Amino acid sequence: MVEDLRMIYDMSRSEVYSTIWRTVDAINKALKPPPFPLHDPVKLDALERDFRGKSRLESWEGQVGAVDGCHFATFSPGVAVKDPSLYYVHRKSKYAILCTAVCDAYRRFTFWDMNVGPQSHDSQAWGLTSLGMDIAAGKLPDQYFINGDSAYVSSPQMVVPYNKTAETHFDFLQSSNRMCIECAFGMLIRRWGVLWRPIQVDFPRRTKLISCCMVLHNYCITERICDSGLATMDGSSAMAVPSDGGCEERWEPTPTFRDGRPVAQLNWINGSLSAGPESTRRTFLASKVLEAGFRRPDPAQTAGRR
Repeated sequence: MVEDLRMIYDMSRSEVYSTIWRTVDAINKALKPPPFPLHDPVKLDALERDFRGKSRLESWEGQVGAVDGCHFATFSPGVAVKDPSLYYVHRKSKYAILCTAVCDAYRRFTFWDMNVGPQSHDSQAWGLTSLGMDIAAGKLPDQYFINGDSAYVSSPQMVVPYNKTAETHFDFLQSSNRMCIECAFGMLIRRWGVLWRPIQVDFPRRTKLISCCMVLHNYCITERICDSGLATMDGSSAMAVPSDGGCEERWEPTPTFRDGRPVAQLNWINGSLSAGPESTRRTFLASKVLEAGFRRPDPAQTAGRR
């Protein structure tokens, strides 16, 4: 690509690289989403409503994000760091950068952090991020939670699977509501070819390059959703949703349950709080799954698909 640009625009290689990195910096500055809205009830409600509207069960209440970690392959950092071996992940047989990220129901990244060493366990990496520490300090309102896999520690505001046969129906539902973060990373890597192979740029620029790909990923999804004619699309109503992915205002279809009822018509917060302070979020949701009679589809009939 560099040689193509050099020949097309009659530029030196150094000028091509300089232009590329000025572009990367400009994209990161212009498109980086605002901090996760811990203290914004309107934006938190929008995130929760989106997840609930896409859930298989309408009583899946309170989720405002799905979290996971992804190792982006890199070449050895060499002399750029004191001990390059700290960036080698033996279980993956590669040098890597660990990115811990949270996404919304539309698979846009709402938070990410690449400051923790790649040899760290996912739960440890999450606990060392600014968002993880803020949530542990009680800054996320009680009615909301983050959805994670078995690598994370269960808490009132982190829902993880039981991994027990007796809870297979809950685990299936919990997994289906968590898979958006796995899909988000998959889409990100598939969309940007620079992530298909180990990243070879200078070490200080690696996280900037990954962040640039992530904000462009968000931008592509948001632009697909945003449409001036969406208010009358398919004859259904639409509403303006506050920004949580890079746009100051965007138009999105009103989240609905599968029978077409608007998600916002239910007063879910009052129902959730009635579970009592002694109940963990996971216990409360598991009781809702049991109460609704939800059953995991027969794997034999779905070829193991979730």
